[in-house]
Amino acid sequence: DPDVFEAEMERLFGRAWLFVGHASQVRNAGDYITPELGRQPVVMVRHRDGQVRVLLNRCTHRGPKVLNERCGNARRLVCCYHGWTFDTDGTLVGVPVPEGNAATFDMSKLGLAQAPRVDEYRGFVFASLSASGPSFEEHIGPIKGSIDDLVDRAPDGEIAFDAGQHRYIYRGNWK
Repeated sequence: DPDVFEAEMERLFGRAWLFVGHASQVRNAGDYITPELGRQPVVMVRHRDGQVRVLLNRCTHRGPKVLNERCGNARRLVCCYHGWTFDTDGTLVGVPVPEGNAATFDMSKLGLAQAPRVDEYRGFVFASLSASGPSFEEHIGPIKGSIDDLVDRAPDGEIAFDAGQHRYIYRGNWK
């Protein structure tokens, strides 16, 4: 039912903590992946300071995706539409022909939006598109044991998502 689907997209995928990816997928500064949280395209990227960021993959100029590739490495994130350039922490660092902008143009206010809440447990990165709601600890609590069991079985006590991806498309409800 389309109405139920829309309600789930808003109430579940728009508010819940969702798995974004694993820190091993973005080992080096500039490494990124481009998953979706519900309908929202995001970029999970490792910044030069070592922090993993989850940015909304929408240019603040006209709204197209900044990155179209599923994964890669980039020193800067450049929108192919008009060339707005962002640092890997989402800060807008360059626009073409800056002298053509109004005197009130403020690049510091036009960076890529970040997921309101991001947290990590044993390399598993989660984000919520809602600024409020259950805490990460409330969310992760019931599944910590399963993650611990998986990671503790690894010979070095950590795992890596480095075997590539298999993607399947099917026409049907996610259930």
